[in-house]
Amino acid sequence: MRVFFFLFIATLLYSCSGHNKKSPVEKKTIKAEVQTAKKLSIQKVGELGFRRTYSGSDPDNKWDDPWGYNRDTLLVKSFQEIGLVTRHNRLLLEKFDSCKLYDYDHPEASFILTDPQQKNLKVQFCYKGGYANFDLSVADGQQSSEIEIDGSYFEGLKYLLLDIVDGGYKEIVVLNNYYIMNGDNSDLLIYEIKYN
Repeated sequence: MRVFFFLFIATLLYSCSGHNKKSPVEKKTIKAEVQTAKKLSIQKVGELGFRRTYSGSDPDNKWDDPWGYNRDTLLVKSFQEIGLVTRHNRLLLEKFDSCKLYDYDHPEASFILTDPQQKNLKVQFCYKGGYANFDLSVADGQQSSEIEIDGSYFEGLKYLLLDIVDGGYKEIVVLNNYYIMNGDNSDLLIYEIKYN
């Protein structure tokens, strides 16, 4: 019995000694260098609506206070600072007289937007027919994005390039004028182009 015990201890010591150990396998974790490409996108970031009524209840035909997405006071203040809206919240339509106008005689209108890092984007309005419907598309040479512009533009599409949202590209502010139910209406639609 002593012999078996001695052999068992000798075998155990031999197997635990350094002569029998294999060199440890070194594990290396290699992180995949995947750069997440930012996606180019267009989104409507705000809307303000203005109305001038011709009903007998308002003899001066004054413009009502703006309505829109949650009556966004920050948006109204931005337009006041730029000079498109008075401090009494009235839209100054004459400021749009010199703005860019989409011409129905041409199927597309395009221009270039440049951000502070000098990255250029080609922006294009495209008439889709029907009730004066338009799409707004943007491309950087590798990717593109497109959105349908809200509203109907029977008089043509007027737009301005303004810096409403800090950073990045200027926003596209589209003016939609229309008459409905005994009053003139004007909507300002703000579209932001950015990489997400």
